[in-house]
Amino acid sequence: MRETNKDDLKQAYKSEKDPWIKIRILAVHMVRVRKKGIDETAADLMQSERWVHSWLRRYDVGGLDSLRDLPRPGRPRAVPQETIDRIIDEMIPSGCAPAALQGRIHREAGRKLHITYIRKTMRNRGLSPKRPQKVRINRADRKAVRNWQYRVSRLISCLEGSDLPW
Repeated sequence: MRETNKDDLKQAYKSEKDPWIKIRILAVHMVRVRKKGIDETAADLMQSERWVHSWLRRYDVGGLDSLRDLPRPGRPRAVPQETIDRIIDEMIPSGCAPAALQGRIHREAGRKLHITYIRKTMRNRGLSPKRPQKVRINRADRKAVRNWQYRVSRLISCLEGSDLPW
């Protein structure tokens, strides 16, 4: 069993941004510092006893760093991120569209990436922020508006002289 320092756990908890790691630190603190039982800790954190055991075991072996998630295996990228970054850096000064960037990556890397992924990558780099644009549908010019106002005013004046109930 690892020696647990209350101040180290408190400092790690305050500086941590990931909520899952904060819960793991809290579990270690409750069992090792506050001397709560594993079943009580699991109930308080709404986790299983097995979950608490597993994180305590990892903490005992590797300390606070072991409470972080391990890298997960997955499918490798079709095009390395370095290649995408290099192409974006070359094309952005000239102001390119996502479709042009997609074509260039396809020519250089031999793989066609989806346009949504290209847009997402550009947006993450702050290159194409999504902003709503004003859309004016069927906006009439001043002459048409005045013509309409004239016709409506004549219609109203005709109706005022009639014997209609309104």
